[in-house]
Amino acid sequence: RDSMVKGAFHRFDHDHIFKRQRHGTVVQDIFDYDAPLSLLGNLAEWLFLDSYMHAFLWNRAFELKQIAETDLWKKYLPAE
Repeated sequence: RDSMVKGAFHRFDHDHIFKRQRHGTVVQDIFDYDAPLSLLGNLAEWLFLDSYMHAFLWNRAFELKQIAETDLWKKYLPAE
């Protein structure tokens, strides 16, 4: 779990869940936040923030999948 301690959001939690499956691993992101500024923040969430954050997480998951399923992971882990 990533939890924001200080920052732009009133509250920000992001859980990463990994489930072993027969032919691999399923990764699930659970993303929960509250924008700052009460009513103005709620309006921003409704107008654009929810869709922006959904797209951000989707793109990030796609990139992580590409890294994990190709030799790109070697770039991020030290050689033994």
